Amino acid sequence: MTRKNIHQFVWEPISSIDEVGRLRMEAMGKFLADYDRGKEEGRYRSESLPSLSFSDGQFHLALCSHFLFLYSDQLDLEFHMESIREMCRVSKEARISPLLQLGASPSPHVPAVVDYFEDAGYGVDIVRVLAGAGVVQGRNERGNGAHRER
Repeated sequence: MTRKNIHQFVWEPISSIDEVGRLRMEAMGKFLADYDRGKEEGRYRSESLPSLSFSDGQFHLALCSHFLFLYSDQLDLEFHMESIREMCRVSKEARISPLLQLGASPSPHVPAVVDYFEDAGYGVDIVRVLAGAGVVQGRNERGNGAHRER
């Protein structure tokens, strides 16, 4: 899929699709080398949105990469709302990336999600990132926030 859509990527600071592959394999190697120890230490846990077992405000930052918005055809708007509310419950700030659905087109859920969280008192920002996808972030009066990338 990446080679098919190569023209839709910003190639800075990563210069090529081959470099992307090398960097991803390197990251996976580091993760796999750490996984057994990290699991024993409780750093890796199996959780599933839209319901997480963590305490309110347990984290400073919650990240969701290549899941929400990417599968907009498979996961409805309500699933996205519940999942982002849950991310905001367990963290002071939440970031979601990318804000694109499969095929690199904008997710149809983004406008409704932005409106909902702004109306609920969250600060919401969409920030463009080098990968060309963007990021949205925000915080409400309690310090909780939603951050999404596109």
